[in-house]
Amino acid sequence: PVPCFPVMFSCQTRDCLTAFSLAAGKRRVVIITERGRFDLHSCVFQCATCGEKKDANEADYVVSGWWPTLARNGSY
Repeated sequence: PVPCFPVMFSCQTRDCLTAFSLAAGKRRVVIITERGRFDLHSCVFQCATCGEKKDANEADYVVSGWWPTLARNGSY
């Protein structure tokens, strides 16, 4: 998955700890850096306590240092 950090992560169903892990999402994301182009998967945050999953949103990617090329296409 794209390395990403959530702006805010909290479980909707429980009052869990804020520990989470990153997993690969279903959406394809293109990352372009000075080292080249990388075709990766979107990021999903998964709660370490209950396993609830949350897809990363645009704010999560921007806070992590990834800037969208176009707001509609989901590439960074």
